[in-house]
Amino acid sequence: MKKAIGTIVLMIAAACAAQQAPGTAAAPAQPQALPAVVGNSAPASNAGKTAVVDLKKVFDALKETQDAKKKLEGDVDSEKQKLKNMQEDIQKLLQDYYQNKALWAPAKVQEKEQDLVKKQQDLSKTLKDTETKLQGRELEMTSGILDKILIAVKQVYDEGGYACVYDRKALLFGGDDITGKVVEKMEKK
Repeated sequence: MKKAIGTIVLMIAAACAAQQAPGTAAAPAQPQALPAVVGNSAPASNAGKTAVVDLKKVFDALKETQDAKKKLEGDVDSEKQKLKNMQEDIQKLLQDYYQNKALWAPAKVQEKEQDLVKKQQDLSKTLKDTETKLQGRELEMTSGILDKILIAVKQVYDEGGYACVYDRKALLFGGDDITGKVVEKMEKK
């Protein structure tokens, strides 16, 4: 989730840096995604008006985020249980192997060893696949929420006539804090 917020911070900062001051040369064309973050619709009287928003605070304050975290935690718990069951099966096979190895024919010992190696490889692959799947789910959940946050930031930006909006972490001093307004907008949806 931190990675997704960092991406938004970079998008906002890039868009703000590209804002054209009166009397300067035109800024280079912006990528399509940036105008949705911040535009240049501020009236001339507000040309220097700056806002800050604490994206992490907005993200954490949303019910949708809490619901997504709970769902993800449930998915993690479910996957952990599957992996635990696989580990227990391997442990039982290993215990059986050591208890009966002396009684089995060499061909059966080799078969059991191959079975154990395959089960351990399956566990490793499942662990990797599970991690990838859970990261994908997290990204999917958070990106949808972050897209909605950007829309709310853009609305507050337009309504307030701001020339620029920065993440709180990117601006040390100054700027109107619009975090509360963004949270209110998000809660109304």
